[in-house]
Amino acid sequence: MIALSSVTPADWARAWTAARAANPLVYTITNFVAAPLQANITLAAGGRPLMSRNIHEAGELAARAPVLVVNTGTPDSEGDGAIRRAMERSPMILLDPVGYGASSYRRAMVDGLLRDFHVSVIKGNWAEVCLLAGMEVPADGVDAPGGNSACDVPKAVRTLAERTDALVCATGARDYVSDGRSVLSFSGGSALMATISGGGCALGSLMATLAAGSGSVARRRS
Repeated sequence: MIALSSVTPADWARAWTAARAANPLVYTITNFVAAPLQANITLAAGGRPLMSRNIHEAGELAARAPVLVVNTGTPDSEGDGAIRRAMERSPMILLDPVGYGASSYRRAMVDGLLRDFHVSVIKGNWAEVCLLAGMEVPADGVDAPGGNSACDVPKAVRTLAERTDALVCATGARDYVSDGRSVLSFSGGSALMATISGGGCALGSLMATLAAGSGSVARRRS
C-alpha cells in the first residue's frame, strides 16, 4: 500500500487510468435510495456494477469481485444478513456507515461489522466518522449538520484509522483522509452536494472502483 503522505497528483491520475483498464467488478450492497446513482458512477469510473441484497447469493458474488461496497443506509433483515455473508468472502471491503448514530440498531450493526471483519476503507460524512471515533456530535441521521466545527475531524479520521487499520475518509465542507499515520485535507467541493440525495454514497462507489482497479489499498492486515 502506498503511504498516504507520499501520494502525488500523478498517483491519482494513474489510479484513474488503471481502473479504466482493469474494468473491475464492483459488488455493492447498498440502500434503495442511492443504488441507481452508485451503479452509474461505477460505470463512469470504469467499473462494472453488481448490485444485490440477496442473502443466498451474497457470498458467491463477493468471492467473484475484487471489491465489496457495504452501505448501511436502509437496513433490513435480509440485507444485513447478506452483508455479513459477503464480508466473509470479500478480498477488499469499503464500508459506508450511512446513518450511524440514527438508532441504537445501526450503531450496534456497524460496530459489530467493524469488530468481526477487517475493512480496507471507511467512508462517511464527518458526523458519522466522528461518532465512530468516539466523539459526540449533534447528528441523528444520514445528513451531517452544515458545518463541522462541532468535532475535530482530522483527529477523528486519524483515530479511527489507527483503531481499524483502514483508510478513513470523512466528507464535509472539507474532506479529510487518513491512513493512521498522516492526514490529508481537500477543498474545492460544492455546497450543492448537500442537496443531492446519495451523493456521498456515490463517492463510496467511486473510491471502491479506483481502489480495486489500481490495487492501491491494502486488502488485509498483514
